[in-house]
Amino acid sequence: TETNVAMTIYDGNTKRIWYEFIHTMNARGFPDTLILNPMPLYKIKVHTIPPVYSDTFRLVPGKHKIVGVDAPQGSLKIVSRSMSYKNLVAIIKKKNTCKILNVQQVNSIEKYIIGNYDIDILTLPRIHINVNIAQSHTTTVEVTNPGMLTINLPTEGYGSIFRKENGENVLVSRLSEAQTTQLFILQPGNYTIVYRSRSQYSTVQTLKKEVKIASGGSYKINLYQ
Repeated sequence: TETNVAMTIYDGNTKRIWYEFIHTMNARGFPDTLILNPMPLYKIKVHTIPPVYSDTFRLVPGKHKIVGVDAPQGSLKIVSRSMSYKNLVAIIKKKNTCKILNVQQVNSIEKYIIGNYDIDILTLPRIHINVNIAQSHTTTVEVTNPGMLTINLPTEGYGSIFRKENGENVLVSRLSEAQTTQLFILQPGNYTIVYRSRSQYSTVQTLKKEVKIASGGSYKINLYQ
């Protein structure tokens, strides 16, 4: 029942590409029939996310052959209602794997083979969630609205933003060493900013401030001695 997906038909021995098509249902609602050279050994790659493959097969001249490929798909919709996020993307991987399958734009819908997926939305800090994609169903993930933090520094220097997780400081972002006013779009939470001026050579001259970020809020921190 799945259709409108690109597929590549290879030589099963040499991996030469013979044909490239978009899978199509005919006027009667059945998968379209192709007339192909019967000589090669074929294998089909269906370009779903992740891709799926047929077994190798041969055609017999004058006979009709049905090649079945399991490709059940569902949709993933990632939504952000915040105007602060522009060109925000999410990294999609199969659950508990490292290979990146897709980089999906936020405020878009993409189809995936059914199963469990790990999603990293590249906010500050990153949002990591696991979702289950079910066949012919749209799973919707909504990004929490962020807040905006402006940090004013007296001079150029060195600094970082941390968020406390499970009792530990986790690095969210480093401050630019060349800018004295910096803007960050942050997910809601409690943050700590530490900074030391480039002109200071004593560790204890490090400055520290804490701030709580709420959705839709705008905050300003002045890190002066």
